[in-house]
Amino acid sequence: MLHRATVVDDGLGVGEPLNERAFDRGLVVRGTHRLHLDTLEVVERMDQRLAQEVSRPPTFLFRDRAGESVQPNNTMSLLNHGLPEGVHLLTAQQWPIEGDRSPKQLLLRLQHSDIPKSGRISVELTDLFTLGRVVRTTELTLTANQLLSDAKVNSLVWPTGKRRRVVNYNGTLIVLQPGEIKTLILDLA
Repeated sequence: MLHRATVVDDGLGVGEPLNERAFDRGLVVRGTHRLHLDTLEVVERMDQRLAQEVSRPPTFLFRDRAGESVQPNNTMSLLNHGLPEGVHLLTAQQWPIEGDRSPKQLLLRLQHSDIPKSGRISVELTDLFTLGRVVRTTELTLTANQLLSDAKVNSLVWPTGKRRRVVNYNGTLIVLQPGEIKTLILDLA
């Protein structure tokens, strides 16, 4: 149900009729409905991706070095080829965010957005970007404020838990578990 209005109290707790109005008219709700008819497995696999495409389409924002806005080019792509099915590109941003930016570093966030039973997905980053060849990756925490290896060493260890193994990783093959988001600094050549 998108919206309802009642003439009399329906006895469901509000204590008055529901007749919301705006600008002397009843409320108007606009939206997009997509109906995908297929087998349950296919619908489950496509559901989250379609939801992201509808609710959060990509927005390209560019600025030249002089600080003036640049009109986006609808035909440009940051990627040489598509990402594997179930991998969502959350962030691709020049790094560091503040101070002197390096044209050879990129902050990247990738999310495994597929259903949990789909298993892990591997992404090879070496030749993925049009900006250059990825020669090294450094994994950061989700907020990109510290190295993941430092965060794991300094993390709290619960009495019933075990400390996670620290992985010192700088390769270009990334493995994402279902629901996982990885934040990386890419060094480009």
